[in-house]
Amino acid sequence: MVVAMSKMFEGEVEFHDCSEVDTARGGGSDQARFVQVIQGRTDDLPRLRELTDVFEQQFGDMRPDLLGYLACYHDGGDGAFTQVAYFTSEEEARAAERQEPPPEVAATLREEMDLMQDVRYLDLTDPWLQSPSRG
Repeated sequence: MVVAMSKMFEGEVEFHDCSEVDTARGGGSDQARFVQVIQGRTDDLPRLRELTDVFEQQFGDMRPDLLGYLACYHDGGDGAFTQVAYFTSEEEARAAERQEPPPEVAATLREEMDLMQDVRYLDLTDPWLQSPSRG
């Protein structure tokens, strides 16, 4: 399957097996007009997952521009992850990024970012999304 999928892309392609995946707000959304992929690794995966849950449970309503997201943890035990966030639009996502969060939210976000290493971002500004039909 990987070989067949690779043929659909130009250039180098990476695939990661992820036996563990967390979702919030329904996961991905075909309504998204902007998608951000974040890849990195962490030395404390349990704490990173805990902070993601805390943020969603306590502060989830702060980002109405965030339609849903996936957090995928790469098999292999090295703490590598891929997060995919689905936004209403790039403009709304960037505007929300620029807002100063309340202190308790800022502390959670700071700790979360401190746990991430080798972080890289891929912004999809014109995503083509189509979930399988449920029939």
